[in-house]
Amino acid sequence: MPTNGVLQEFATSAAREWPTITVPPERFVAYLTERMPDDVDHREALRRMHTSDLYCACACADGDPNALQAFEARYLSVVDQVLPKLGLDADARAEVKQRLRRTLLIEECGPARITRFHGRGNLRSWIRVLAVREGLAMLRRLRGQAPIDDDRLIDAVAAGDSPEVAYLKRKYRHEFRLAFADALQRLSDHDRLLLRQRFLDGLDVIEIARLHRVHRGTAASWLERARALVLQATRASLVDRLAVPPAEIDSILRLIGSQLEVSLRLLLGRRTK
Repeated sequence: MPTNGVLQEFATSAAREWPTITVPPERFVAYLTERMPDDVDHREALRRMHTSDLYCACACADGDPNALQAFEARYLSVVDQVLPKLGLDADARAEVKQRLRRTLLIEECGPARITRFHGRGNLRSWIRVLAVREGLAMLRRLRGQAPIDDDRLIDAVAAGDSPEVAYLKRKYRHEFRLAFADALQRLSDHDRLLLRQRFLDGLDVIEIARLHRVHRGTAASWLERARALVLQATRASLVDRLAVPPAEIDSILRLIGSQLEVSLRLLLGRRTK
């Protein structure tokens, strides 16, 4: 753990970014300490962390009025930039903002959700992701798309299979899901976010490219890479879990491969950033 002097140095620098916001130095040092990774050089980690964003987030969690005003102007304003791309009007954007205020800034069953921001990326991008998720959920509600439970999704995927294929899907479904969940845990935050946006939020490559401000070819390459990594890690996990030859594992993956999109939606849908 870095010395108190090193932490104080970064805390003082972050405070200078917000002259109208006051967080007691010992409070922010403790807040930073709680969010420090354990497995890297701490000074280097602090350099990479968005400590000024964390300073504002800490003050918001403490209910500082100036911090809440700054949050509204600097961070929540991203809603007005990203949601028009989804076709949502001013009223819908206002509702999304209100939902984000409630979920991020109000303590309900525990600390306000903004405390989950650890400063690995910048706060504005983190809120952009949450805004897109809320906007897509609103679109689904407006279009009358009712959620489908897990069993109905899997039954729909298995529809039309031969009895033999349907049997293998049922037989290995549990092992596949465990292996798949394990594979997702091995992904980077970036790759997991891409898969969430594609398979859970339903964004196409062009929309993902716009959100990440990259060329559509780059976004497509990222998605294909993330998808390939999931399949490779799933295969490796199945080899460990099932006492069958690797060639048979490949056959199993081909037979149950049609569950990839469904599994992504189910598993990613249970996780938060």
